[in-house]
Amino acid sequence: MAGYMFCLGLLLIGIFGMLVKRDLIRIIIAMVICQYAVTLMAALAGCRGGLIEGLPHALIMGGIVTGLAMTLFMVAMALRLAGRCGTCDIWKIRNLKG
Repeated sequence: MAGYMFCLGLLLIGIFGMLVKRDLIRIIIAMVICQYAVTLMAALAGCRGGLIEGLPHALIMGGIVTGLAMTLFMVAMALRLAGRCGTCDIWKIRNLKG
């Protein structure tokens, strides 16, 4: 039960970070925290007697690889946007014209 509460806490921290922060890199970090919370929740749900069963384990590994690829793509896009606009602040980027 404590593990599920920890996952819920991580998920809430990640959601809070995505809603409150203005910096693109911090928003990406908050999204990664949410992804780790969901992965940990799936691992806890797939445990039986201290061992992870086969199918949940395969799904978790696929989720980790997909999450890593998504994170790398978001970081690359954020760096390209920051290089083009000169800022990582989403409110300043939103107000740019052209």
